[in-house]
Amino acid sequence: MGAPKLVRDRYREDGDWKRYTDGLLEHLKKQRAAIAELSELVLSSNRVLLGPRRRLDQSRSISATALVLRLALLLSSSCALAQRTVGELIDAGATRLSPAEFRDQVVQRTIRGPMETGMDAEIMYGANGSVEGTGGEGYGASIAWTAQILGTWKFGDDGTVCSAISLDGATIRASFPMRCRYWFNLNNRYYVSNSASNRSAAVLSRAIAE
Repeated sequence: MGAPKLVRDRYREDGDWKRYTDGLLEHLKKQRAAIAELSELVLSSNRVLLGPRRRLDQSRSISATALVLRLALLLSSSCALAQRTVGELIDAGATRLSPAEFRDQVVQRTIRGPMETGMDAEIMYGANGSVEGTGGEGYGASIAWTAQILGTWKFGDDGTVCSAISLDGATIRASFPMRCRYWFNLNNRYYVSNSASNRSAAVLSRAIAE
């Protein structure tokens, strides 16, 4: 969900930060679902760094609060986009993964899918409670960022899967505190959501990497 290559290249040439952020925000109008997830994460994150790292300084950075406000405006003004929800999953016959099923079907296997940041990632939940993987461009993403993903995971009291991760890459660094999510299985494809009862809650897809 980062700036398109044209916007990044233009910034490298002219160094115009305002033009860069305007181009980025214009692109974000097309990323409604990912924006909703990122807005929630920004509010709970310890630190988020966006933009060309070597040129970014305090005077040019977008604060987390300002970013969330601007993303909220984009969400309210952009047209609604079709997206899968918890209600649609349940109606299609999806079932929640129990902790035992998660250990049997997901742990120690490479899981592929979009992250809240817009990156496409491959992640492994280790049997020892570790999270390891990589994120970057792919599956139609417009960003050229790549990052190492490290963290920890555990089960929540209600059977959710909780994880805390950090991203470390050339153009993005972020640390996200422990968050718990519900996992669903529909026809051997997995989905995660912040809620198991809110039918309108958005979901993100997950698949076992071949």
